[in-house]
Amino acid sequence: SFGTPFGRYKFLRLPFGVKICAEVFQKKNSELFENIKGVKIYIDDIIIYGSTKEEHDNVLKKVLEIAKEANITFNKNKFQFKKEKIKILGHVISNEGIEIDPNRKLAIEAMPEPENKKALLRFLGMIKYVNKFILNLSAITAPLRELTKDDVEWEWKPIHSKCVLKLKKLLTNSPILAHYDENGPITIQTDACNEGIGCVILQNNRPIAYASRSLTKTEQRYSIIEKELLGCCFSMERFLYYVYGREVEI
Repeated sequence: SFGTPFGRYKFLRLPFGVKICAEVFQKKNSELFENIKGVKIYIDDIIIYGSTKEEHDNVLKKVLEIAKEANITFNKNKFQFKKEKIKILGHVISNEGIEIDPNRKLAIEAMPEPENKKALLRFLGMIKYVNKFILNLSAITAPLRELTKDDVEWEWKPIHSKCVLKLKKLLTNSPILAHYDENGPITIQTDACNEGIGCVILQNNRPIAYASRSLTKTEQRYSIIEKELLGCCFSMERFLYYVYGREVEI
């Protein structure tokens, strides 16, 4: 509420321009809908899903009933019904799995070679958003990340061009990641090199996600066995959401 010379008033609708609007909007939508199994919400996007047509339709009916009770009006022109594939947050989700949105791939592939540190950081930021699709990303980007350091003078070399081209090629051929099955067997594969460690979590020989990170100066002096073990520990931390309380083969 807010006070004026004419009295105290309170908004009946969420106003534009207030900094916490997005958080309030998300919280309210979550309170209303996220207790329904088969519903995921991100800001003003509501995803309704089901393993069968009947399951999907039952969830949809519940959402519409709650919206009616809460006096929420949807824009019918933005409805998309019974889609087998959807685009959301730079990804394409289908029964087959999760892949990078082709438009995001094209945007990265169209980016020119960075001409300064700011442009390089922008390129690496775009790549980081899709890091779970690229094996050993940290090792591949090591020469590029070295160039972004404050105490390193900008000098673009052939090795940097090679890294950029390799990343774009990997994006073009990026895999479709499998959906996680909470009842299926889990396998984790790890790898280590002088620059970094990497890992991938799989089910039925299909990747669910990749992860990697660079090594500190101290870690780079580890023996290869120690680096491999460090990779195992890193994989457990990074994939904790998937492996907690589960039996895992490494």
